[in-house]
Amino acid sequence: MNNRMKQIIILLIIAIGTIHASAQSIMDAGTRDFDDFEWDNSRARKFSVGAYLYDNPKIDPNTFGCGIAFRYNITEPLRTKLSAAVLFAGDEGVGVDMSLDFQWTHPLGDKFLIYPSVGVGYLGVCDIANFSFLIGPGIEYLINNHLSIGFEFKGQITAEGVGLPITLGVDYTF
Repeated sequence: MNNRMKQIIILLIIAIGTIHASAQSIMDAGTRDFDDFEWDNSRARKFSVGAYLYDNPKIDPNTFGCGIAFRYNITEPLRTKLSAAVLFAGDEGVGVDMSLDFQWTHPLGDKFLIYPSVGVGYLGVCDIANFSFLIGPGIEYLINNHLSIGFEFKGQITAEGVGLPITLGVDYTF
């Protein structure tokens, strides 16, 4: 593993740890009653930051990655997501997958959101370097007023063919 990859991994571990520490300090402070949490549709959560694990088996079976995402609610159901993932492709080196998605959220009970997602992106890994079009579903579980976990599965259409990025992540909402 070269020094650049080590630096990227350390930076991502610090970012994930910082998000976890911030969420934990708010819970410990007792500023919210998390036991009585209910989804409040009257108040749109505006901005969130997250970290996620990434896999795109159509690129290379040995490719995996981790990334960060920033989401902003434009209106109650419509939000944008800007994300970037660092991809580790075995002997092929390090790559990147960046995207800007639009998501239309639908509450499913008190704790779940489902959403279709469409977007554009850039994929640069191995011998692939293309702009892409993304479309697919996602689901989000609201742990409390600020913390959620999510899963997305997308079709990534590039000039090289169709990829299938899968992400699993955690988000902290402000």
